Amino acid sequence: MVDGGPGPDTGRDGNTQPRPIARAVRLIRSKGVGVFFVTQTPKDVPAEVLAQLGNRVQHALRAFTPDDAKALKATVGTFP
Repeated sequence: MVDGGPGPDTGRDGNTQPRPIARAVRLIRSKGVGVFFVTQTPKDVPAEVLAQLGNRVQHALRAFTPDDAKALKATVGTFP
């Protein structure tokens, strides 16, 4: 995960507070500033952060494990 949190809907301590990275992205985006995330696996960026992003650019994605294949399929399914 981007910030080492346990899952997309919980904070580091397991509560339902947004993770620090999600709070930072939300604050930055509220000021009209763009945000870029670069990762080798689609599941690295939490869903709460993806909701704040308008565009995605994906290039040469490969799935090496079943979890990677599942995350890749879910990501590709969001495109028209």
